[in-house]
Order: sequence, then structure tokens, then C-alpha cells
Amino acid sequence: MRSIWLLPDRDQTGRIQAVEDESIYSLHELISLKELPPAFVLGIPEEIYRSKSGEFFLFAQFIFLASGSRVFCLSAPAGRDISGRIVSMSNLQFLEEGEEPNLKFLAPKILPNEDKKIINTIFSGQKENNLELFGAVNKMLEAVKQARNARSFSSEPLILARNKPDWMPQKKRLELSEIEYKKVIWLIFLFILFTVVFYFLL
Repeated sequence: MRSIWLLPDRDQTGRIQAVEDESIYSLHELISLKELPPAFVLGIPEEIYRSKSGEFFLFAQFIFLASGSRVFCLSAPAGRDISGRIVSMSNLQFLEEGEEPNLKFLAPKILPNEDKKIINTIFSGQKENNLELFGAVNKMLEAVKQARNARSFSSEPLILARNKPDWMPQKKRLELSEIEYKKVIWLIFLFILFTVVFYFLL
């Protein structure tokens, strides 16, 4: 497994710096960005920031590359850049066959204390008071095992994205739609039945 940390661009350089094996690189030196599908986002989409305003949260993605490789990405807000925009930090994992995503994170020693604190308090909160942050992440990882035809996954619903993942969790109001759907079908059936009976009575 390769584990790469994508660092927040607080100085608005326009470059994605990445840490692997205690060394800092530009991301394009480590991976081919062309291999990533359009449904995969480096970081956190803007609409997720808006929907999670003022909250600590994690955003996860899982993709199957055309080469057969699998990629897991976990992102969290990491403060603001010099213009005041929220930036993110991500852990990118390239999984070998049979490997599962690793949710036990260690902060690279090379990182500044601010970024180490984010990893230690948010990414590494799996078994303490941050356990609820991983609820949507674990739900997505379960879907990866079950949704055989999906090639891209997201732990949060993306409504505004041009290229949507194949699998996303449904919002609560959509989870109720199956019950509502059955009610509508039943009402339509009753309407047709009454219409037929009324027609033959005339």
C-alpha cells in the first residue's frame, strides 16, 4: 500500500504538495493525474463545505482505476488559505490486491505542527469521541464490497457535481422514498380499480 498525504495549499501556490516516506514532492511527481477519473476530486468539493458549514467532518472517496488499481482517499478541512477560503488535507491510499483501506493514521514527522494536529485529532479519531465522523466513511466502504457494478464511490451525496460518482449515500428524505413509492403505487391501483368498477356500473 502506498500512503500519500496531500497538504493544504494555504499560500495559494496552485500546486499540490504531497508527502510520502517523510519526503515532500509535487503530487504529479508521485502519481499520474491523468489516470484519475472525472468523478474523483482531489480534496473536498465546494458543495460539501457549504452543506457542512461550521462542522468537523470527513469526506471519503473510493475509485477503481482503468489499470485495475484501487484508490481510497480521505479528506478533512485544514483551516483557511491567505484569502480566507477553506483548504483541505487528504490521505491518498493506493491499494494492492486484497488490501483494505487503512484507517489508522500516523502523522509524518516532516509535517508542521498544525498539520500533525489535524491528523491526530480528526483523522485518528476512529475509536474515541470522533467515532461518528467515520459513520459515513464506513458506510461507503461497505458499499464498495457490495455494489459490484460501481467504479467510483463518495461518502457524501454530490448534487451539483458535473461528474457524479456511481455510488453515493441517499439523503434521509430519499431513503423514505421507497415507502412513499409503495403508497403511490397502491393509490394508483385503487384509482384504476374504482375507475373500472365505476365504468361497468354505468
